[in-house]
Amino acid sequence: MTRLCPILLASLMWLSSQSLTVVQAALPPFLEVFEILRTNLVGLGNSGFEHQATEALLKQFGGSVIAANEIRKELAETGIVHRATYDRHYPYVRLGHLSGSTDQALAEYLADTNIMSSARGLVLDLRFAQGTDYAIAAKIAGLFAPPGQPLLDWGDGLITSTSTTNHAWSLPIAVLVNQETSGAAEALAAVLRETASGLVIGRRTAGKSGRLKEFPLSTGERLQLPVSPVKTGAGEVLPQQGLAPDIEVVTRVEHDKAWLDDPFTAVAAATNSLSATNKLVSAVSVRRRVNEAELVRALKAGKRSDTNDTALQAEKPSASTESRAVRDPVLGRALDLLKGLSLIRRR
Repeated sequence: MTRLCPILLASLMWLSSQSLTVVQAALPPFLEVFEILRTNLVGLGNSGFEHQATEALLKQFGGSVIAANEIRKELAETGIVHRATYDRHYPYVRLGHLSGSTDQALAEYLADTNIMSSARGLVLDLRFAQGTDYAIAAKIAGLFAPPGQPLLDWGDGLITSTSTTNHAWSLPIAVLVNQETSGAAEALAAVLRETASGLVIGRRTAGKSGRLKEFPLSTGERLQLPVSPVKTGAGEVLPQQGLAPDIEVVTRVEHDKAWLDDPFTAVAAATNSLSATNKLVSAVSVRRRVNEAELVRALKAGKRSDTNDTALQAEKPSASTESRAVRDPVLGRALDLLKGLSLIRRR
């Protein structure tokens, strides 16, 4: 209990306009501080104090402790939210809430030979994806893994892949994440990186993974607490501060939402929210994408190509996107990477 003292003190300092002096070197017991504040703090009744103190305390956990009436709303759309194909060879699929049918929907998508027969890579967009069903995350990861591959352990024992339909999958996967990627979606990104040649691109995830347990309260509400961590098949624990991407592309959440609706749109002031590095990424993402013949000629001529440049986008755009450049810097970086890998593999 005493380990909660710093959290309580940080949470309650804003409750009063009066100054509250805290000696950090020797923190007093949690319940003692709570009782003194509750009975002596001016300007708040007992019920008002407890309400605000509870609200502040929960906020200090960053959402890992969730009141039932404040649980994040699940996305209205579950499973596959959107699908597309970029430059003829790069299927894109975006997942919403990971529900009980998400793995089946994705399996059907991967089995579509009209799409996958010419695929040279896959973009799996998990930005804003969420969910608490880690069994579904394991099933999705199993679509890309051979049978018997260790996948996830969220406190109920290590789960291994049992899928045989896509065990020959050998194409690279670009997994897109942001700070709103949470729960089972974080676990999915981690295990794909570990088992399926997946590269994670975007922002650090929410850090809200863990097997949840509900605790009833006297008010009739419930608290959800993560009671055990989530581990990948190799035993790596998903960090509480979120999963760090392999390639970081700094964007704002509101811009990510706009780009999900239309990756070709020019988001106002988007470059102002990016780091200097990602301003360059955003700039190159709107250049004309060269075709493979041009790239090969440049290589033969001895011209040096920057691995972060769109010169690596070696595929001719499809007719539907010929005159439209991808402005979503995270998606643009993923396509650049997949095209570069495709070119290297084929050469």
